[in-house]
Amino acid sequence: GAYTVTLTAADQFGAQSNDTARVTITADTITITKAIYSTAKKQIIVEATTSKPGEAILTVVNFGKMTYNARSKLYRFTAKGVAYPATVTVTSSYGGLATAAVIQGK
Repeated sequence: GAYTVTLTAADQFGAQSNDTARVTITADTITITKAIYSTAKKQIIVEATTSKPGEAILTVVNFGKMTYNARSKLYRFTAKGVAYPATVTVTSSYGGLATAAVIQGK
């Protein structure tokens, strides 16, 4: 979204100066590349990419924060002992959001 930001600076004598700027923040694009669930291990694995790799913090909603691998530019989340979710949603600190169906396997 677009925001108006105002900065006010003052010195020890009380003199003040203001400046205003318009700032536009664009949400990143998230792609969920893997969302699988192992019924035997009760384990979920989610992998995703973002248009702001290394900058964005990605989170699997209701599960937790994803770990970023700089070499592969891939975010990954793994958890054991969880119930099967039909879908997962990944959100970003830059406002991006993606939802994908979870593939169930052994």
